[in-house]
This record gives sequence, structure tokens and C-alpha cells, in this order.
Amino acid sequence: KRVGEILRTGMGIIRTEDSINDALERLEMIGQDDLNKRESARYNLSKKMLLSALDRKESLGAHYLLRTTDT
Repeated sequence: KRVGEILRTGMGIIRTEDSINDALERLEMIGQDDLNKRESARYNLSKKMLLSALDRKESLGAHYLLRTTDT
């Protein structure tokens, strides 16, 4: 439940690098120590999805990365 909430927040339709990084930090704070087998699998998948979204530079389908520029 906690992992799913973090993933929904960080991987919404409109994403920012900050929201993805925040989700990764929140995920790390949970850790895997107190998770059951299903939550642990969800934790691992969520982390991989967030890292993939952070690495992806193009928008795909309905989901897109909102970029801010410092100009």
C-alpha cells in the first residue's frame, strides 16, 4: 500500500524530475526490511520504473515529463 502510493505520486501523467526523485527518496526511506513478499516485489518494480522514467528523456503516450528551464 505504501509503495503503491509513492509510485502513484511520482509516476503521474505529468511528471517532473523533482517528483520522480522525491518518490525515489521516499521509497528508499521505507526500505525493504518490513515488507512482505508481495510488497518487496512491488518495491523492486517501482524502483526500476522510477529510475527508467528518470532516465527517459522523451514523452511516451499520454505520460510526459514536464521540464523546467532556468533561463
